[in-house]
Amino acid sequence: MKALMLALTLVPFMPTLLLAHGVGYAIVGGAVAVKGEYLEGRPMAYAEAEVWEPDGTEAAQHGSADRHGIFAFVPDRDGVWRVTLDDGMGHRVEAVVEIGAGAPASGMTKGSTLAGGLSAAVVGVSLIFGFFGFWSLFLRRESAGPCT
Repeated sequence: MKALMLALTLVPFMPTLLLAHGVGYAIVGGAVAVKGEYLEGRPMAYAEAEVWEPDGTEAAQHGSADRHGIFAFVPDRDGVWRVTLDDGMGHRVEAVVEIGAGAPASGMTKGSTLAGGLSAAVVGVSLIFGFFGFWSLFLRRESAGPCT
C-alpha cells in the first residue's frame, strides 16, 4: 500500500516518464524548389513528383507539387539530383539540379513532352483540314445553285 501511495505522489512530478515521446519542428534552410509549367505558362498543379539522388537507381522521395506547380526538397549531399513532375495525363518534365561547389544557385529549364508536341501538331492539322472542309462545302453549295 505504501508503494502505491508513493507512486501516486511522485507521478505528477514526473510528466516526462508518462509521455511516450514528444514532437517538435525545425525550420530547415537549403531547400530546392522546382516549378513545373505547361508550355503556355499554366502551372502543373498537384503533379506527382519524384526526387532521384545522385547515382540513384530508385526514387529517394515521392510527393506532389502544390497548386502553383512547385515541389521542394532538401538535398542531403552534393551531386546532380533529378526531379520529375508528372501530371498523369501524358505530360512529364524532368529537372536536373546540381548541388555543391561551383553549381549554379538556381535555374529553370522548360521541358516538353512528346504528348505536348504531338497534340500541338494534331491541333494544327485539324485546323487546316477544318478550314478547307468548310471552304469546300461553301464552294459546293455555291456551284449547286438555288434549291427548287
